[in-house]
Amino acid sequence: MDQQSSQSAHTNPSNPAPHIAVPTTLTGAVANPGVTGVGSWRNNSLFFCGLFGVGLFTFNSIASIRRSIHDPWTVAYVAVSYVDILLLYCCFYLVERTAPGEDRRLNRLKKAVWLLASILTLMFACRVATVTIPALAVLIWVMSAITIVGGFYAMFLYKETPEKEDPAAWKNFDAYQKC
Repeated sequence: MDQQSSQSAHTNPSNPAPHIAVPTTLTGAVANPGVTGVGSWRNNSLFFCGLFGVGLFTFNSIASIRRSIHDPWTVAYVAVSYVDILLLYCCFYLVERTAPGEDRRLNRLKKAVWLLASILTLMFACRVATVTIPALAVLIWVMSAITIVGGFYAMFLYKETPEKEDPAAWKNFDAYQKC
């Protein structure tokens, strides 16, 4: 392939060449954001679905704040929850765009995700536990603690080991699929 046809392949949006970035993530992240055309984030319907969800979430949060404007604790709860969830969304987006060799960045993002999710879990537990009976409040706090500790274990301590492939297991799987 000569240089001129190579350049036209990069800029031709109707060319389904493998070097054109195709978004494969939930938030619409493009693996190669410098390339426009078929894989451009502007043409990705998943990006607009995510944007619509954030817009709906923003509208709902503003409506909740307006409804409870005379209760400063509820306003603070909604505002902090809103910021926390937006930061989580941004962290997920950054995790999806992290290159495979960037372990330090991925570890920092995992720490941020765990911290933000833990804060959100504690906030929800505190809010729900105050309006329930004491026995149920204890159960809510125990479940929250298990969720936080389990998330820490899953994100930082658990190391998946590659298992040897068992041909007999695939035979059972094939029989299950035929049902």
